Amino acid sequence: MNKKTLPEIKLFDANAPSFTLAIDYEFTDSTSNRVLISCDNANVNTGFRLRYNEVLWGNATANLGNNFSRNILVIRHNKGENHAHQLLLNYHNNSS
Repeated sequence: MNKKTLPEIKLFDANAPSFTLAIDYEFTDSTSNRVLISCDNANVNTGFRLRYNEVLWGNATANLGNNFSRNILVIRHNKGENHAHQLLLNYHNNSS
């Protein structure tokens, strides 16, 4: 079997195609530091990580607030830009 080397993919490079990633989630356990999704290099502060109570994006951290509600994280990259945009939507349980 021949091993093939895949090309290095740079998702947030200016030459990368446009994309949108939407993550619909809800944590049901209060254990801190649990990671739901991650796309980063563990040795340096690049990429993003969605974990209980916070989103880490490079060197920045955003608190998620209400942990046991349904949330949606949207990540959007536009071709020609060397960064991505993030939007966090919090849904609160409404029994009325």
